[in-house]
Amino acid sequence: HFGTNGGRSEYLFNTLHFDLDAADYHRFYPVLELSWFHYTTNGRERPFLQFEGRDLANVGGSAKDRDFLSIAPGFRYKFSETLQFGLSAEFPLLGTRDLHQFRLGTDLIWRY
Repeated sequence: HFGTNGGRSEYLFNTLHFDLDAADYHRFYPVLELSWFHYTTNGRERPFLQFEGRDLANVGGSAKDRDFLSIAPGFRYKFSETLQFGLSAEFPLLGTRDLHQFRLGTDLIWRY
């Protein structure tokens, strides 16, 4: 993520996603995700903030040369071809825990 005016922080990020069809039933899928952020430039909009909002919001704080790595174990359940539900719990592994100590994620996919 690279800005055009220097107001917001610039960073690189990557997310790795692993899932497995448990017992080949095509219903229950354990999931594991790793998310990594590396800040390359401080933002100038709010330099007094010594943190960034990662994937929630780019607040323009001071975070240059900081890394953040999190892990999110969870599962996905496939009720039918048209309806799926997922749940995950995300925890930080590396980096500051200023805004991110725990996050619960859910999703519902409905295909029509």
